[in-house]
Amino acid sequence: MKSKYIYNLILCLVCVVGISSVTVGQRCDKKEFCNDEDYGEYDFKSQTHFAKLSPGDTATINIVAYSGNDLRILVCADPELGEVKYQVIESFKEAKKDVKYVKRTEKTPKYDAENNVKFDANGDTLYDVQNYTDTIITTKFNVFDKLLFDNGKQTKEKPYYEEKNIKKTKRLKVRIQIPKGGEEDLVSCVNVLVGRKAAKSNKFYRGQD
Repeated sequence: MKSKYIYNLILCLVCVVGISSVTVGQRCDKKEFCNDEDYGEYDFKSQTHFAKLSPGDTATINIVAYSGNDLRILVCADPELGEVKYQVIESFKEAKKDVKYVKRTEKTPKYDAENNVKFDANGDTLYDVQNYTDTIITTKFNVFDKLLFDNGKQTKEKPYYEEKNIKKTKRLKVRIQIPKGGEEDLVSCVNVLVGRKAAKSNKFYRGQD
């Protein structure tokens, strides 16, 4: 009886260890596909994303590029997924004003010196007629995208998107496309690493008393 208990205990421990190993193996944040030299001195903790995708999948991630910082974006994936394509896109809003002119007529009764309403010979009220033109202005916003980076068209040696000394905080999109033609049941990791660091400045600052 004691030996059977020990056998069951060992079997349970093996199952727990096995399940833990599978869980860790499936966690994309525990897998590194990028080259060490591409990380540089950037901090990738705040906006890094991890996902599991399959051949033919597309995904879009929204990130924030903060002013006063340098930005670097790395997209690294399991080699089994093939050559993953990605683009970095900035969206802009363009204001367009629409002006319309609307004509209207306003009638007010006529009054005599004693402040009585005037009537014509038929007993109808007499009016002063004034014509006006109202200007109505409405503003519409058109949104359009500007392509900042496309790794499929990139001819430089750097396999990542980098922007130095961002002047104004803005939103960017990272659009990812997994090539088709892979194994139908293949699901694996794609990691989008968003790094930032304080930009260098040549300005002098006055110390506080």
